[in-house]
Amino acid sequence: MAQQKICEDLVKERKKCSFDVQELVHLIDGGERGTKERREVENLVLSAEGFNNKDEVPEEYLSHKERYENAIRKACILYEILKKYAEKHDTMDAFKPSNKYRVTFGVVKDISPFMLHMGMFVPTILNQSDPDQMSEWLPKAMSMGIIGTYAQTELGHGTFLRGLETTATYDPSTEEFVIHSPSLTAYKWWPGGCKYMYIPIQARR
Repeated sequence: MAQQKICEDLVKERKKCSFDVQELVHLIDGGERGTKERREVENLVLSAEGFNNKDEVPEEYLSHKERYENAIRKACILYEILKKYAEKHDTMDAFKPSNKYRVTFGVVKDISPFMLHMGMFVPTILNQSDPDQMSEWLPKAMSMGIIGTYAQTELGHGTFLRGLETTATYDPSTEEFVIHSPSLTAYKWWPGGCKYMYIPIQARR
């Protein structure tokens, strides 16, 4: 793992604590096994080629375009690391929000363009799809063949779900949903710092 010099005063204060630090670490990680797995992920991420390059120009000195492109570059490296980890351990946990993967948020200083895809879109497919939907969409999402986000928030409504104006009406003749936003306040905000083409929809009659 990449080593950083820690402020001596901070080290001194930490030594004064009245509890077992390691015990607290295990509690936060959900047990000793969780701590071991989190540290394994941290080592994989922080030692990966392409991160923490000392010759890299600090992001504060980059243009907006350069920062965006750098975030895309790092996000692609990060995705490959998590994908290999998931294959090695035969688990999809790498794409579910947990303390184990908090290190991934520190790699890209600005929000990762793929954070919502990996942190919300893929978990939604995993947790809310039926077998047919999962077989159709999960391979595409996992291979980055499609990039997804969520689009709940409207300009005029925020989290007031009953006040949402946008409707999605299924048209059997075309086998498509017709999205209708009747006013400016129904305008959808697509978060995530990236242009998306796919969103999960929980439909009701």
